[in-house]
Amino acid sequence: MALSFAGDTKLDTPSMRKLGRWLGKPISGSTGFGPLSISGKAKYDDKTLSFANAALRFDGIDATGGLTADLSGALPRLTGNLASPKLDLR
Repeated sequence: MALSFAGDTKLDTPSMRKLGRWLGKPISGSTGFGPLSISGKAKYDDKTLSFANAALRFDGIDATGGLTADLSGALPRLTGNLASPKLDLR
């Protein structure tokens, strides 16, 4: 039986790098990938995690919209449609 869930969800982590290591999917590099907070209507079903009507804060960037993570490969594949009043790609 595969794990699945759906409903209002909030995920907070002080470090995406540490979360990646804990999940067995380490993130390379040495900068970025710090705090993450995401809330919205989540759905997980057999290696796909999606958030609809999401509010997201990641490395100081605020955004809203939808996001899907395909977790079936060696690296997660992220797709989505997000809106942000400010985006700093330095």
